[in-house]
Parts: sequence; C-alpha cells; structure tokens
Amino acid sequence: MNTTTTTHTPGPWKVDGGCGKNDERYVWTDRDEKGKGYLGTHEVCVCEVKGRRFNEGQDCTREEILLADAQLIAAAPALLAILRRIINRATRPMSDGDILLSDVAAAQAAIAQAEGRHHAS
Repeated sequence: MNTTTTTHTPGPWKVDGGCGKNDERYVWTDRDEKGKGYLGTHEVCVCEVKGRRFNEGQDCTREEILLADAQLIAAAPALLAILRRIINRATRPMSDGDILLSDVAAAQAAIAQAEGRHHAS
C-alpha cells in the first residue's frame, strides 16, 4: 500500500471580521508552513469563501451561509487534530481504548469553533 502524507497550513485558522465587497469571507492564519509564528502582524490567507446563488425563500442570508462555511473551514485543523488524537489513543496496543475527558473537551471546543460558537476549554 502506497501512503503519502499531505501537509496543510498549520492552525489555528481564523475567520476575518468582515466581508469583502461581494460578501466573501477569508480564513487566515499567522503560522507558517512549519507551524512557527510570523513576525509582526503578517498573516496568510488560507482560503477565500465565496457565495453561491440562493433560492428564493431560504431561511438564511448569503452572508450567514458564507460565515458558517468559513467557520467550518477554519475549524478544520482543530477537528483533524482531535480526531487523530482519539484514533491514536483508541488503537494503541495494550490500550483500553478510553477517551479522556481532555479529548472530549478538545472535541467540544473544535465543534464549537466549527459552529461559530466560542467554547471555553
């Protein structure tokens, strides 16, 4: 089996505070590809979240959907990290497979970030 490791821009990622002229949202990080902080206020745009056409009668506005999409994308590094930690712990040899309360708290925080809620961990 041929396995490859892909890397992504290290987290944490965050959503900008406002929308551009077309309601787009941006996901940013202040980390470089090695996970080290950049000097000063230099930030890197991880992605731009653009809208799509909406059907009449939708319950959400375009801006609300763009924000929710951006928040979910920004939570990706935290979600990936906690899933890896839980799988690693559950599949270790000689492990009882217990998930620790700290794992549950980290998962709750990552989910809250993905849903745009702030969660104290």
